[in-house]
Amino acid sequence: MKTRFAKYALGGMILTGVFLGFAVFLGRGRVSWAEVAERVARVEAVSFRVNEKTQNAPGFRKGLVLESEGRALLLDGCGMKVDRYVGDELTGMMYVDFDKQEIVHLMPNQKQYTVVTLTNALYSETRRKLLDPKEFVSQFLAREYTQLGRSRINGVAVEGVESHEPLLGQRAGRVISRLWVDVKTGWPVQMTMLVKDGEGMEMEKVFGDFQWGLEVDRGAFGVVIPEDYELIVSVNTGDPERGKDMVSGLRLFGEASGGRYPSDLSSDTISNEWAKLIVSSVGIDQRVEIDMAKMMEMVKLGMAGELILRQDRDAAYYGASVTAADADRVLLRWRRDDGSYNVMFGDLRVEQRSAERLAELEGR
Repeated sequence: MKTRFAKYALGGMILTGVFLGFAVFLGRGRVSWAEVAERVARVEAVSFRVNEKTQNAPGFRKGLVLESEGRALLLDGCGMKVDRYVGDELTGMMYVDFDKQEIVHLMPNQKQYTVVTLTNALYSETRRKLLDPKEFVSQFLAREYTQLGRSRINGVAVEGVESHEPLLGQRAGRVISRLWVDVKTGWPVQMTMLVKDGEGMEMEKVFGDFQWGLEVDRGAFGVVIPEDYELIVSVNTGDPERGKDMVSGLRLFGEASGGRYPSDLSSDTISNEWAKLIVSSVGIDQRVEIDMAKMMEMVKLGMAGELILRQDRDAAYYGASVTAADADRVLLRWRRDDGSYNVMFGDLRVEQRSAERLAELEGR
């Protein structure tokens, strides 16, 4: 049975919930997914775990499985923090400050940290991509889904639904997402997302161990940076109107690749292609030491590129065909407020051109 949940009907559902006493069952004993969405949206704080497993990751040995676990706490209007583990080892701590629109990432093994400050547009996009179970439920139930019926998870009777549409910023590949809800309480018990791309990579995220509606002190989200930690990079995404936030990243990528640029400017593509470059430079079976300063250049490149391409500025990127050797070919262009265009060429210089001159350069 195909169902579409209209998120814009939530107002009516809230009123209905008041009169029906927040019932989670329909007359035939099935979970009311509209009620699930409404009650999850009302929750201010939730703690959870998310286990991630990736097989055939870009640049790594075929068949290699990478696993990690995140232990997270989310408080609406305040922030989110995630402690990342590989086995029993704490490998990273991420703090997201919703007020400052800032992400701080601590790396205990290296005793280093990074800071990224986001623009309003990038902050909104980043919130959609975070490991946020509330956002998962909201996005899931706003798309088409199929009923899965009843099952049991850790001894709990659950009812589930399945979607094949992208969630949490996932762009491409075959996606299978599932949402399982306790049939007695109406609260989500487990959320899963399996993504397969065209090159054999499989990535699975499993959200569980939820504690919905916690009483949380806002002070729990304060970032405490040890005195012996070194700040290795601080990025303020600012306004990439002049392309400055992309030039250094594209130059770094070109130097590592022999003159090629990322095939597109999505964060996922840049991350995957950069990983392949780094691994290929040391050998597929060797331990890879990540240069966080260079990695953050790639992060900044993806953020700035996505922001320009999302704006209504007639932007176009030709990295799939233009290389550093194509000094006078258009690599990237976007319209300015005055109707002219900023044009980045293959040698990464940025110049202003009229719409007519741009059409000539692009052979239109």
